[in-house]
Amino acid sequence: VVACAHWRGASAEERQRIADEAFGKLSSLGYVVLERLLPEEWIAPLEEEHERLLQGTEVVSLECLREHRQQTAMPFEAPWNEDWLVANDLVLEMVVRHICNNDALTCKTNADQAWAFFEWVAGGVRTGQYTEAPMAERASPCFGAIDVIRTPPHTMPQLRHRDTNLPGVCSSLTITVPLTTLTPENGPIGFVPRTHVLETPGMEVLACPPPGSVIIYDSFAEHRGTENRSSRPRSVLSLTYDPGVWMRSFNPSHGGPRAWEHHSAFQRKIDHRLRKVEAAVRHGARCPEPESAGFQHEGCCAAGASCRGGRGAAEAVALAQDPQSGQWCCQACWDYRRYYETPDPSHRSAVGPRGSEPYMGLASW
Repeated sequence: VVACAHWRGASAEERQRIADEAFGKLSSLGYVVLERLLPEEWIAPLEEEHERLLQGTEVVSLECLREHRQQTAMPFEAPWNEDWLVANDLVLEMVVRHICNNDALTCKTNADQAWAFFEWVAGGVRTGQYTEAPMAERASPCFGAIDVIRTPPHTMPQLRHRDTNLPGVCSSLTITVPLTTLTPENGPIGFVPRTHVLETPGMEVLACPPPGSVIIYDSFAEHRGTENRSSRPRSVLSLTYDPGVWMRSFNPSHGGPRAWEHHSAFQRKIDHRLRKVEAAVRHGARCPEPESAGFQHEGCCAAGASCRGGRGAAEAVALAQDPQSGQWCCQACWDYRRYYETPDPSHRSAVGPRGSEPYMGLASW
């Protein structure tokens, strides 16, 4: 656990100390809890908002997971696409520093990836084999997926599992933001420490941090959703990151009407920020300003009643001027126009991951 409640107001030196401590624990244990990184009052409404989505028509897709968990792909709209929730710089720094295993890109067959994995085992099962590799040999991480995992009341526990197998450690991360206050009784995630480096400590740790915390774990680490013995559902927001290839056992394009458009908009937005953080962390570029820094003008969004932020002409908000239309837009409308309505056709998600038949890595091997 790393105390992060003071992250937003911390000095550059203190932020570096927090980031180093968090990365050290992630590398050592296979998971880390960033305690109170996000404001509790911003997290509080999200569980009710998700339940509202389930009852409405905006749901992008709803799938059933192990032991009756429900997976909801999220629409590209506020609050789910806001920077503070999906593009926190400390979280993205962990992604950049940890996802360095490039074997998914350089080894395209079962045999090649298995051989690379055996070489890693023979070399001492060190995360440093990837995180300390020369920059040119490291993977460049990319956004994978975003969804909410809902565990209904009185749900049985999952079996322990790894979300990915090959290519192994340091190739995929899962970021979990609890929307429900977690307790040992309502189905928190249970981790087996250091299984990402093939150790078997014979113990399980339940992650039950206070509201506003963020849980990060290597997808190669053994974990499970525990039983929900309570009378209420529990929900967590989940974001995954991979090394530039599709590492999941499902395809978002199969998730229902416009599911791929919503998924791709998230990918464009988050990867845009991720590249800036990567340049700062790996290549010494200046730490990027918050995306909201460009919204300096106070006024009402030009979208009026159609404002994506839900405010429209009702109140003054921070605005930026669209260089093409000349209109003053809030950040919610700006993001929608930039990442959803007019995507960059050169982006890898424009035609799906690796085209119509995505390369799925060897996640199910």
